[in-house]
Amino acid sequence: MVKSSFFNNVYRIQNSFTDFTKSELFFVNPTSKKINFSIGRNKFSLENHCSILIDVSKEEDISIISKCMFLRPIVFNYKGYFYDVYHA
Repeated sequence: MVKSSFFNNVYRIQNSFTDFTKSELFFVNPTSKKINFSIGRNKFSLENHCSILIDVSKEEDISIISKCMFLRPIVFNYKGYFYDVYHA
């Protein structure tokens, strides 16, 4: 992952999560530095070489703001017995 020290990068997931029972975003930090990011009004920190799973159920629009370029999560969507996993 490339870090940009001056500007925040905005990555908008082009999918609505309102039709699913549950939706989660999985982030991994493979770097040796801490990554700070926000989703909406919620702020998160991801320590070096760590991962985090964030519940975003029923969100219609998700934008990830960070100084880390290409901070793209793996998305998990659940609806009954159906589930879908993809890279955002």
